[in-house]
Amino acid sequence: MDIIDSYRKIQNDLHVLDGGRTSCIFKALEQFNAEDRKEIASRLHEVFKFNFENTSVQDLVRRNLKSISPDADLSWIPDRRKNYEALQASSENKN
Repeated sequence: MDIIDSYRKIQNDLHVLDGGRTSCIFKALEQFNAEDRKEIASRLHEVFKFNFENTSVQDLVRRNLKSISPDADLSWIPDRRKNYEALQASSENKN
């Protein structure tokens, strides 16, 4: 069984037990060892569709995943702060 399938099963079980709370996304990750958490966190976008239009959602997901698995590849999470900083820097260079 693929690690993502194992994660889905645990997450679904926790979702039911936890009354449908979103926090079960992160609680399910805590059930795995560090190496598995790293892979799951890096591939979580294969399990859920996140709406990152709101920067607070970006920050919440990134912060929680980083705390659970600091070395996970979270490049799938857009970082609008970096885009904003790059825009600011390019605007300053034009002046």
